[in-house]
Amino acid sequence: MTDIERHILATLLMSAGAGFEEAEEELQLQDFCSEQHRALFAWIGNQIQMKLTPDLSVLLSDKNVSDSVGGKDYIQRMIAYAGPPASMRSWATKLHSGARMRRIQDAASEIIELSKTEVTAETLAKESEQIMLNATADKYSEGPQGIDSLVTARLDQWEKIQRGELTEYVPSGFKSFDDHFFGWPVGYPVIVGGRTKMGKTMFMLSAALRGAHTGVPQGILSIEMPASSLMDRIAGVSAGVPSFAAHRGTEEDMEKLWDALNTVRKLPIQVDESSRRLSSIESSIRRMVRRDGVRVIWLDYLQLISGVGRVDNPVQKIEEISEGIRAIAKSEGVSIINMMQFNRDGERVKIDGKLGYPTSTAFRGSDRPLFDSAIAFGLYRPWHYQPPVDAITGQPLPPESLGDRLQPLELVCLACRYTAPKNLKFWARLSVQQLFDGQDPGFGETK
Repeated sequence: MTDIERHILATLLMSAGAGFEEAEEELQLQDFCSEQHRALFAWIGNQIQMKLTPDLSVLLSDKNVSDSVGGKDYIQRMIAYAGPPASMRSWATKLHSGARMRRIQDAASEIIELSKTEVTAETLAKESEQIMLNATADKYSEGPQGIDSLVTARLDQWEKIQRGELTEYVPSGFKSFDDHFFGWPVGYPVIVGGRTKMGKTMFMLSAALRGAHTGVPQGILSIEMPASSLMDRIAGVSAGVPSFAAHRGTEEDMEKLWDALNTVRKLPIQVDESSRRLSSIESSIRRMVRRDGVRVIWLDYLQLISGVGRVDNPVQKIEEISEGIRAIAKSEGVSIINMMQFNRDGERVKIDGKLGYPTSTAFRGSDRPLFDSAIAFGLYRPWHYQPPVDAITGQPLPPESLGDRLQPLELVCLACRYTAPKNLKFWARLSVQQLFDGQDPGFGETK
């Protein structure tokens, strides 16, 4: 097992910490046989937590640290064991499995020695059970806790909430949303779904930019759209200029887009366009949260995640993805907003005379995400189904004439765990993909 430990530590040092999240997910410090290896793994973790680079040069430059983990000569010899970061999870799994087996063997020896002492059969059985439970305890399973300790912990959290030291809801940037739903709930996924052309990406980018402007770090996992197109859309939303102006706009429009992106680059936003498999998305979320302090993650969109379930079983796939996203939101204490494509069957359904109105039956593949989420919303743009009519001809106005007009967009609450459901009304200007809250300062002048 010592060689595997060297593989893991050398790879982390030679790759500036790449793969640490995968290793930490599988390992605990006691899995390492050597105290020096435990110290080195802890040092790498501390460097990452402080957003510093945990590479070889940094380690060797601090004599006190390098001496505590075996000395420079040992560290330099260990580097020969470095390998590809992509193998990190398999190495960590092998090390954890081997360490767990070693603890079980040690526990068996301890039980044998205990049996040689003058203890009653009842005591032997009780202590043997406890020894084996300690040896096989999983890293993330603390087991049952007494309600007294849980109450004490919760009262302490309440005090921190009152002092402003802890929050369980992250401001969304939309006042009407935060007034009712308090913000994005921490530790839970949220769904924002809709059918094609309902404005899902517009809502995501507007909300992410609003949140970032208030100082809340945002993360975007863009599975559908390449980063270049995402930057164009962000520039357009920020500048109030159509994003295609970057390719064939006026000089004035191009200057506005240029200025907008140079302003956006200062915002606390992280973007990942390469992660598609559930495992890599989970790692990306951990990296954003732990390294960059991200508090709200936007996932665009859930049905495009791959690498889980049977290819011929879309229901199983959606359920496994939903379960994975819920688990990572809880373990990392982050809000994850799942953008979802609703099924097309709802296009023909009328609710209170509204064609295409979103319902809880609109989920494509499985409704498991609905039950895993703290809140679920459906976006509805009524003018898409029933555009306003021309005052003279009485005929519906064509879609191309509506892009510059403010039109209603409803955030329909399909389910909410912690407060009464409430539908919210926003206003969209589709030509520039901007979204407005009726409680925005100066909204009357905008309208």
